[in-house]
Amino acid sequence: MSTAEELIQQASTLRSTNPAKAEALYKQVLNTTSAADALTAEKDQSLRHQETALVNLGELYRDQKNAKGVSEVITLSRSFMSSTAKAKTAKLIRTLLDFFTPIPNSHPIQIEVLQDNIAWAKQRSGYS
Repeated sequence: MSTAEELIQQASTLRSTNPAKAEALYKQVLNTTSAADALTAEKDQSLRHQETALVNLGELYRDQKNAKGVSEVITLSRSFMSSTAKAKTAKLIRTLLDFFTPIPNSHPIQIEVLQDNIAWAKQRSGYS
C-alpha cells in the first residue's frame, strides 16, 4: 500500500486530468488514521498528511465549483480538528470556508455548514 505522502503526490498529479481519482486518493489519506500507540512523530506526520489532503480536496472542489463538496470536506475535517490545537483548527476552517467565495450561489450551503459546525463545536467542551 502507498504511503500517505505518495497518495497526496499522486492525487496532486491527477487533479487536472482525473479529478475523480484525485478525490478518491485524498479521501483515502483522510481515512488513514495513526495507531493509538504510534510514536508522536508518526502521529504528527499523519496529521500533517491529513491536513494537506483536506486542503487539497477543498481546492479540488472549489475548482470544480462544487459547494456541496467543500461542505463535505469541512464536515470530514472534524476528526482532524479533534486531534489538533484550536489555532490550527481555526486556520484550517478559515481556509476551507474561503473556498466557498469563488463558487456562485454557495451562500446557503455555507450558512448551513457554519451552523452545523457551531452546533458540533458547542457539543465538544474544547471548542465552546
